[in-house]
Parts: sequence; C-alpha cells; structure tokens
Amino acid sequence: MTPLVDSLTSHAVHDSPAPAPDRPAVPLLAEHGHVRAALEQALDQGARGTGSSLLITGPAGTGRTILLDDAATAARQRGFTVLHVRCSYADRETPLELPQRLTQSACRLGAQRLWFPIARQAADLLRGLPAEGVPRAAAPRGLYGVLGRLAAPEAAGPLLVAVDDVHWADEDSLRWLVGLAERCRDTPLTLLLSLCPGTEEHGAGLLADLTLTQSRELPLRDLGRTSVAAVLEHHLGVGPEEEFTDACMAATGGNLHLVASLAARLAQLGHGCDARAASALPGIVVDSIARSFDGQLRRLSPYAPHVVGALVVLDSPATPARIAELTGLGRSVVASIAERLVRLGVLAPGPAGVTVRHPVLATAVRAALAPGEAEALHGRAARLLHRAEAAPDAVARHLARALPSGEPWVLEALRAGAADRTAAGDPDAACGHLRRALAEPLAPEPRAALLLELAEAASRTDLAEAAAALDEAIRLSPDARRAVRRTPGLLDLLLLSAPPEQAEQTALALAGPQPRDADPALALRLYHCGVRGPLPSPSVSPAAGGDTDRHGNTDDGGGPDDGGVFAGALTALTRLRRHGESAAAFAEAHKAARSEFPSTPAHVMSHLWAAEVMIHTGRPDAAAALLEAALIRTRRWRHRPLEALARSLRSLRLLAAEGPAAALDDARAAVATLHACAAAPSGPLATLVRARLVHLLTLAGRCEEAGAELERAGVPDGPPVGLAGATHLFARGELKTTLGYTEDGVRDLLECGRRLREHGLAGVLLPWRSSAARALLEAGRDGQARELALEEAEEARAHHAPGILGLALSAVARTAGGTAPEVMDEAVNLLRAHGAPHELARVLTDQGVLLHRAGRTPAARAALREAVHLAQDIGAAPVLERAAAELTAAGGRMPRSRRKGLDSLTAAERKVAALAAGGHTNREISKFLFVQLRTVEIHLTNTYRKLGIESRDQLRQSCRPSPGLPGRTTEGRTEESSPGP
Repeated sequence: MTPLVDSLTSHAVHDSPAPAPDRPAVPLLAEHGHVRAALEQALDQGARGTGSSLLITGPAGTGRTILLDDAATAARQRGFTVLHVRCSYADRETPLELPQRLTQSACRLGAQRLWFPIARQAADLLRGLPAEGVPRAAAPRGLYGVLGRLAAPEAAGPLLVAVDDVHWADEDSLRWLVGLAERCRDTPLTLLLSLCPGTEEHGAGLLADLTLTQSRELPLRDLGRTSVAAVLEHHLGVGPEEEFTDACMAATGGNLHLVASLAARLAQLGHGCDARAASALPGIVVDSIARSFDGQLRRLSPYAPHVVGALVVLDSPATPARIAELTGLGRSVVASIAERLVRLGVLAPGPAGVTVRHPVLATAVRAALAPGEAEALHGRAARLLHRAEAAPDAVARHLARALPSGEPWVLEALRAGAADRTAAGDPDAACGHLRRALAEPLAPEPRAALLLELAEAASRTDLAEAAAALDEAIRLSPDARRAVRRTPGLLDLLLLSAPPEQAEQTALALAGPQPRDADPALALRLYHCGVRGPLPSPSVSPAAGGDTDRHGNTDDGGGPDDGGVFAGALTALTRLRRHGESAAAFAEAHKAARSEFPSTPAHVMSHLWAAEVMIHTGRPDAAAALLEAALIRTRRWRHRPLEALARSLRSLRLLAAEGPAAALDDARAAVATLHACAAAPSGPLATLVRARLVHLLTLAGRCEEAGAELERAGVPDGPPVGLAGATHLFARGELKTTLGYTEDGVRDLLECGRRLREHGLAGVLLPWRSSAARALLEAGRDGQARELALEEAEEARAHHAPGILGLALSAVARTAGGTAPEVMDEAVNLLRAHGAPHELARVLTDQGVLLHRAGRTPAARAALREAVHLAQDIGAAPVLERAAAELTAAGGRMPRSRRKGLDSLTAAERKVAALAAGGHTNREISKFLFVQLRTVEIHLTNTYRKLGIESRDQLRQSCRPSPGLPGRTTEGRTEESSPGP
C-alpha cells in the first residue's frame, strides 16, 4: 500500500457526509414526489447497467440534502457502491478537492474488496499534483477511466456518485464533473448532484453547462399548505388547526428547513398548534435558524450579514442606496450582495426595493443582533427616514427602538407617529411611541402634555395605564388640569373605569386647592361618573360639559362641535337620571344625536349617552342607529371601552324590543371586552355592565350563570355609589328573589331604592319597587307589596315611564280586590302599546292568574296562551315556566310555537345563520360577533332544528346571506357542513 493510500484510509472514516447541522427529519412530501420518482428511475437504470446524471436544484432549505441522503440510502439497499461527499465553502480554494474526497471514500470502501487496486490507482493519479502544468489536467482525465472500471460488474458493480452542494466545488473539480456527466451515458454510473442557484461566485459557466446540457435538472419549490401541516404534525404529534398552519406558512413561506426548524422549536417549547397559538408565532425565535443562516451569509460575503441586518432593522422594502447609506458600504457592493440574495431566495424583490422573504428568518436575525448594534442601526434609520420626509410612523417605529437623544425632532416625530397609529386604529403602537417619547429628557409642562396624549391613546385598550398617565399629568401641571376639564370624554371614561377610591383622588386633584369654587360643569360630570366629593352635588344641569364658549364648544380641538354635542347629551342624561323628565330628556337626546356621524371618541360617548336616554324613555328603535354607528367607529378605532359600553346599551335596546335571549350575546361581549382592557371590576362602568348581564341572565332563566357572574364581579358589599351601584343591587336582588331567597332579595331591592335617592337619582330608572312587590306578594306580605307598587305607579305616571308603570299596575292589581281586572287591563294595554315584550309576557301571566281565580277560565286561558307564545318567542324561561304551569292549572294545553321557518329564529340565531349562509366559518362568525365559538354552534344547531335542515348548503337556500363580513370565495377550502366546529 502506498503512503498516500495509507493516509487516505486512515483519515476517511465515512463514505457519506455527516448530517447537516440542525436539519430535522421530515415526512414524505408531495413537493418532493417528482424528484423521488426520477431518482427511483435513475437507480433502476443504474442497476441495469445504464448510467445517468441528475441535478437537484433549489434555494437553500428546500430539501436537496434530504433527497440526496435518501437516494444514497436507497442505492446501498439495492447493492450499489456509493461514493457520497458534500462540498463546503473551504473547498473553493483547493484544486481537485472533490476528486480527492471521492477517492478517499473509494479507498475506504475498497479495503476489503476486489476493486481496491482500482481505488489505489486513483490515489496514485492524484498524488503530488503540481499547481500548474500537464499532470494537473492529466490526473482528472485518468480518473474517468478509473471510475469506469470501478463501475464494471466484475469490480464494484452499479456505482452511485452523489455530490451535495456542488456550487462550492473548485473550478477544476467542476470541470471534471462536467466531463464525468458527459461520460455517464456510456458508463454504468449514476451521478447525482445538488445545487443551490445564486450561491456560486466562481465556475458560473461550468455550473450552467452542468445544469443546461449535461444533467437532467430536478427543481424543488417551497412547500404548500398541506405539506406544511404534515411537517408540523410530524414534530408536534398532533394535527395543527387551519389558522395555525396559515400562520406558519406566512412566517416561513413554505421553506422546508424553516418550517422544520420552527416546528422543532415549537415542540421544544411545548407550544400548541391551535388558532390562539398562531398569534404568538411572530415572536418565536428559532436559534438554530440564526446560527446556520449567519454562516451561510458569511460564506456568501463578509458584508452580507450587514446588508440583511439593515433590511431587518428597516423592516420595509429598501433600495441598495438606502441600505448603503445605513450600513456605510458602497452602493455597488450592496447591489451585488442583494442580487445574489434574491437569487438564493433570501430576499424578495419589489417595486420599492428588497425585503427579507421569510418573517421567521427576519425574526431570527433580529434576535441575533447585539442590543447596542440594533439600537444604533435604528437610530441611524430614523434619522435617514426623517431627512427623507418619510411617513411619521415609519420614523417613530425606529425611534422607539433607539436610545434617547434629547433632540427636538425626535419628540415631534414620535408624537406624529403616535397620532398616525391612533388614526389608523392601532392604539397599542401609538402608546409604544408615546412611552418612548417620555424617555426623552423633558420639562414638567411638555411631559404633562405628553402624558395626556398617552392617556388618550391608552384609554382605548388599557384603562389602567391611561388612568396612571392622567393622574401623573394633572399632578405635574396646572395646564394639564385645565386641559382635562376642557376635554370632553376622556376624564369621564377614566373615572367610570377606575376603582372608586382612585376616582375620588383624581377628582380631588382636578378640583384644586379650593374645591367649592370649581366649575359646576365639572361637578356634573363627576356626579354622572359616580364620584363622591370633593365638589358639591350639582342642583341644576349646566348647558356645557366644561369650560365652553357661548356656542357650547370646548377649545380642545378634539372635533367639530364635540363640546356642544357632549354638553347636550350630558344635559339629556341629567334630565333623565336626576329629574326623571322623560319628554325633556328625549328631546335633548334627539337634538344631541342629530349631528353628523361621530368623528371622535367624545362624539361617540355623547351618542351613547343619547342612546341610553332614548332606551330608558321608551324609544329603543330611535337608539338603534346611534348604537350601530358607535360600534362601527369604535371597532375601526379599536376603542374597546366605548365598544363595550355600546354593546351593553345595545343589549338594553334588544331587551326592550325583542326580549332577553336576543340581548345576551351583546351583554356577554361587553363584560369580556371591558375585562380585556383592564377596567377595574369595582369601578362604575364594569359594575354597571356586569349588572346588566346578570339581570338578563336572570330574565332568561340562567340563574346559575348569573350567580357565577356576580362572584366574578369582585364588587364588595358596598358597591359604587350612583346608578352603577344601584343597578348591581337591583340585579342581585332580582336573582335572589328568583331563586327563592325572598328576604335577602327584597333587602337588596330596597337598598337599591335607597341608593338612588341618596345619589339624587330618579326612582323610575329601575323598577325596584315592583320587583320587591312581586317577591313580597309571593311571600304573602300583600300590604307592604301594595304600598311599594302604588308608590311606583304614582312616580311612573308623573314621569311618563310606561314600562315601569305597567309593571307597577300589575302588582297593584294583584292586591286591588274588586278593581283588579280594570287595573290589570290598563297594565296590559300600556305595555302592549309600549312594545315591551318581556314585561308584557309577565303581566299577561299575572292577568291570566287573576282571571282564573275570578272564575273567568276562557279569558284566563287566552291571556296565558298569549303569555306562553310571547315567552317562547323572546326566550324568557322563568315567565314561560310560570305561564305554562298556570295554563295547565286553568285546564289549557301548551300551544306549539306560532312562528315557523325564519320567523321562528331569535335575533341572535338569525344573525348567525345569515353569516353562515354567506360562507363564513364558525370561528369567523364568533370573532365578528364577539361571542364564544360554542355560542355560534348552539345557535346554528337550533337554527337547523327549527328550519328542518341538515347542512350549510340547505341553509344558503333557506336564509339570505349577511353582508356583515367581507365576502370570500370557498374555492379550494372545505366548507363546514354542520353546526359543529
């Protein structure tokens, strides 16, 4: 054995390269099917003695190495002799490195075989090659003959030469490979190569020759949706949901290596693969991607990492000129690197410049940047964009990640960026810009002004942060205190959302050192927010909501006539709540609501107050348009607290118009939305919204759920003062009396009335006396019940409140003796004219009981049947249960529902059915309507049963599709055919 062969056999340990680092295993994929079929065919031909040459091409990470390794394994199983090597970046500088490595593999394999002399001949040919001259050319030519003899049946038999990453081979090796590919047709040798286009710096002509003329090219492409799901399932052990697969597709672009690496990282983290987990994907950093990618970039060019790092920092399309300016590199150098990265599939070209193609790659690169490096790059990027007069948000996004500088333009750019984000409905980003602005060195007055801007932006999504910013601002600056008093809406929302003690401290700070001299308009606003002191309780309703001009407008610049509209709505609310003046309150509310479509949060709050007045004065239909306009605006702005308030008020409107079942979805969504934006559970707004939900659940017969809501409320034994606390006591009292806890329930109801009187609120805002009277009647305490009912009837007549009057008269009739039928008839007629379905069903039941006891059985049955029908229609389970029992006692039979087809659906069922008929999935419907997925499924199940259908195709034929969601095609997507998920 020659010294060279000794050396080769002692150092060649493997005939195939070690697996690529960080390359996870993957399942069989459809996108690789054509390559696997071609490889199988080539191996069949090789086994029969016919050679061929194949070239697998594809961008980095598409699976070339996996396919090459699998082919080598399959060839060994068929009895092939396999010479398998992987080229590396260092091979470019060593002449004929590839043939030498192949010889190493052959020598090791041949040590115990008959064809070992052939391998030794190859080694001799390569021994002591000079850098230049004839022998250097002669040796490779000699190797062709050696490999031909090696492939002969009497030697090694079928031979597979597999070369991975051939783009890194030196030019001499490439020239030799081209010649080898030419000879494959005449030699029983299968040549299998892999190439990443765009990587090569040298030998471009030879690689083109290899690709275009000498080998059959097998191109690879990125994975489709189905294959991405298969890779995820392979690693996570469970099939991913559609939304999660889509998120992974968006993050990786279907690149196999990125998908597999991400899946492996998710498995390591124990990450879920449902729709909720999809939202967390953009923040997951895959360390293995960053490590392998950095090495690839440095092999391409020492400046390539700087180019990609600059693009990741810019986070938007950039031209070579801008990248060069940011990195300090030459424009031609950047352009060359960018061009090669585009060919490699790392960058994506576009009309405005190039971007990093795959978000998961950008995330990995961003995480790998050193903190100081990233901050410096962002600072330079912000300065460049500011000089180029880029969009304010683009400048602010970079400043938010840069260190404070104290330069005036930085503060203005951050404020302008925050304003842009707020207008675009992204308050979270706006808050981020403003928090960063507060890190700049600021004097007290500018800092206070900035804190007010932060309070306004944060009030849309995080009420706790908004309240903290407001408190700091008004303690820093007298000007800030004046600005808050002049600005309609913000103060009111934050006081309503804060715990009572915090609201009182804020009010004290606003009132200044002499509270008694503070402006009466502020006192009125504090009164409606349920704040005790420090100002005297207002005795009249001022015509403005703060410091106003003679037209009733504030000088805050918030919007057209915000102050006048706000003042009008506040006056209407005062007339209703404080004085019980229904007609005057409605007139003021109607006047305030006649203005244009709401354009600011203060404007929306004004419309919501006007809508509340309309609902309480018996005009729920007049409030419908105001509430829908408010919801459109609040969703567009992502103003969660006002959206919650709008949905809570819409639940009141639906209760008044259609009954409790139709109102529940909105009431639940309002509670959940307020909780998500950190409203204090003990604050007036959260207390009021949750109390409305508890009341609706009680009316719908869902007492267990109502009790659970009360437990979650976190309201202490002494709830907030004002309407919120009274409503909480009313809802809790009604629930207790419904469950049979009469004494406790009546105690809560009477305390509700006391709270209303204590805070100067009209007693007819809530029917607490008639509710207490009904409970007392059931307990046999007729005298006390009659006294409460007469008192409520008198007040309701005086304030023109027909709904409450009807309930009070019904309670009076049950204790009225001989005049009872006439009083009950008046109650029924009032409620029938008023259009209050739930109250009417309850009073019709009372009438039926009264008539039955008076021996007027046919009339009793008629009243009870009507009560049963009405309770069925509106989903009032307790009323239905009582009416049905009384009807049976009167000798009547339970009637079938009088509604059929679409008319039998509740309002919530109709809304869900219309969206489902429009082609939307259950999950899309639940997101759009802000309800639980299970709620959508229940509504669809009820709809299918009532309509006698079994599929969505039938639903589309039975129900008119809703335009509530943007239309979408269902091509290529499986439609849901059942109400389930």
